[in-house]
Amino acid sequence: MSTTLEREQKIAWAKEHKATYVPNTEVVEGLARFTIVLVIGPTAVGKSYIIQKVIDSDPDRFSIAGTITTREGREGDPENYRTDMDIDTLIERIKRGEIVQYDVHERTGQIYASDLQSYQTKIVLLPALASSVAQIEKVGFPNIIKVGLLAEGESWQSHLRERRGGKDYADRLKESEDCVQWLGSQRFDIPILENEIGNTDVTVQKLISIINRESVDTLSPQITARLQLEAIAVARQEVKSIVNMSNQ
Repeated sequence: MSTTLEREQKIAWAKEHKATYVPNTEVVEGLARFTIVLVIGPTAVGKSYIIQKVIDSDPDRFSIAGTITTREGREGDPENYRTDMDIDTLIERIKRGEIVQYDVHERTGQIYASDLQSYQTKIVLLPALASSVAQIEKVGFPNIIKVGLLAEGESWQSHLRERRGGKDYADRLKESEDCVQWLGSQRFDIPILENEIGNTDVTVQKLISIINRESVDTLSPQITARLQLEAIAVARQEVKSIVNMSNQ
């Protein structure tokens, strides 16, 4: 059991080595069995919902990547979440290269990771922010499919406000703006879908078609640019509302 100081030192070590982490040869060879589908979009755009609908369509073929984390378990955690991991054990596994990839929450210091047991089917879907894409690409997955997900500005704002009030809301808004900016820069290179509220079955089917390498209508660069500008405006408006509420 680590003392508070020892825990802080271990968290600092994990942060320092995150950018250069490389899994061992056995893990890299094991990754060849999987295709990773990254569904990339801002918070509250519906990534997890769309992914779950894809999984529900064929659970023997699709699954969501599991997680190992040092944080305490919560009611409603997915079945493939392994919580309350001892930090000493997880750090040692990282040092031995047994982890596929990991991240450290900036505010809480909790470590989130995955190992080969986190991937249960040949096609594994993972909700992602743009900030995590480069790290996942570096890990060594030979088969990665990247798909962007955006929504109309008003629709996204409505869903965002359902999550307003959390301690990390402002952080998630900043991450979301960065993610939307990144998607705009990728609009000529990766398929980007619109998550239309009330018409998600179409989005789900398009995502399955992309996974199957089938031809599918995706957002044009022009529409992507419009949704990008709408999302940036929404994120900045939400930040201003937080500032105004804190000043009242």
